[in-house]
Amino acid sequence: MKARTGFALLDVMMTVLVMALLSVLAFGAAVLISGKGHGKCPGMPRIQSTCIELKMGLTNYRAAEQRWPLTLVAQADSNLLKFREDNARVFAPLFKNPKKSYIDPSALLTKVSGKGVMPLREAMKQKIPPEACPLGYPDPANKEIFRYFKVTFNLSLDTASVEP
Repeated sequence: MKARTGFALLDVMMTVLVMALLSVLAFGAAVLISGKGHGKCPGMPRIQSTCIELKMGLTNYRAAEQRWPLTLVAQADSNLLKFREDNARVFAPLFKNPKKSYIDPSALLTKVSGKGVMPLREAMKQKIPPEACPLGYPDPANKEIFRYFKVTFNLSLDTASVEP
């Protein structure tokens, strides 16, 4: 009997099947890594970068002034202090002094009572007090909803974090 050379149809089909399976797995991993999978909203990368900018502003303020922007007093049951709708108390000192600003107000949004959502720079031009300008963002899933950034101070570690 003469030995066959080449591939049988079954060999070729199995090779194509394995390659298709590997490409599906690789594409799934790429989608997961890029953050576009698992229901992530399209506006989240910008919101996350704003959180990083705000945290850096708080950290720079702490380094330059040797204190946090407001007096922090630990609660009896926790060393964590959280601010959300009242985050203007935290961020106001960071842009109160125009000569020494720790955050850039041009890309930040605020919701001012009676005036609605506006850029922070516009609120500053209208002479609205910084304490009346809590910072936030429109919900990526529903632009009608305005959400506030959550600031958490950990007093035992002397750190701050900003989250959507």
